[in-house]
Amino acid sequence: MNSLKNLYIAYPTNRPILTIIIVSMISAFLALGSKWIVIDDDFVKMFPDDISSKEVWDEIQNEFGSTEYLIAAIQYDNILNDSKFYNRILNFSNKLNQLKDNNGKQMVSRVLSITELDIFSEQKKEKISEYDQVIKNRFIKNDFLSIAIVPENNINNAELVSEVKKIYQSELGDYKCYFAGQPYLTGETPNLIKKDIRVLMLVGISIMIVVLLFNLRSIYTVMCVLCVIFLSLMGMVGFMGWLFRLTGDNIFNFTILSTSMPILLLTIANSDGVHISTRFSRELKRTKDVKQSVTSALQKLRIPIFLTSLTTAIAFLSMILSPIPHMVGFGIVISFGVL
Repeated sequence: MNSLKNLYIAYPTNRPILTIIIVSMISAFLALGSKWIVIDDDFVKMFPDDISSKEVWDEIQNEFGSTEYLIAAIQYDNILNDSKFYNRILNFSNKLNQLKDNNGKQMVSRVLSITELDIFSEQKKEKISEYDQVIKNRFIKNDFLSIAIVPENNINNAELVSEVKKIYQSELGDYKCYFAGQPYLTGETPNLIKKDIRVLMLVGISIMIVVLLFNLRSIYTVMCVLCVIFLSLMGMVGFMGWLFRLTGDNIFNFTILSTSMPILLLTIANSDGVHISTRFSRELKRTKDVKQSVTSALQKLRIPIFLTSLTTAIAFLSMILSPIPHMVGFGIVISFGVL
């Protein structure tokens, strides 16, 4: 055991470059997993599986398919009599019906629009004014024509919204369009999550750098602390992607619950980095020898830092007992990040 402890201390002091290379390679390998990160937009998954309301909801979804529509409201002042507009609506509806995700799975169950309600008529329409007034009243209000897009079950709304917008730009980009509906709201949520995380991390790191510079008075020390933060953050995010890649379990998807993970890890990694760097600075003032100061700092802080990180990780790992599935993934991933 003593030889292992001595190796733990001696290796980074005797071979610092190799230590940095090994740590960087491990972090880079873990970071590769980030390409498999999936942002889950299904808010229902954030509730326990065994509550009666969710069980009923899942049964309805399995029996009848999606009960929520993505609504596209197209604005045009000559809806009824413009044949060019009518043809473009036809093309838009047809492309929506053919929409598939990256895995080739059908994304849209059906499209409810004015073009779908005259299917039994042998007469081909040239413009919307030729439809029955009852049908027109269902889909037209003033200068707006509404189209309801019914998604398939278990599809990613973020991907659906993105693809629908692309089709809109290619077919109806000349007209104003307003989107609404629960699939649209959840589909836009990942963009809001990304924006919030960027702002939160930027503000948090900026405040942290100012405070550290004020207290430590060394740009090199601050950079060392930042290295600890970014390496652990990259490892944690990549680990989440690797877990999803290997298990396929959606508890390892990134949800709105996961937005707090980066700032939590930033706080913990910052604390560990400050402890080590301040102890090293104190030892350096006493010994005037860099290598001896590093060795002394590692000897005195190895057990305290390890135990505080371990107990913190265990506290987060206790979330595996949570009835909310995504909290289980949250606890596992952030525990790894802390360690």
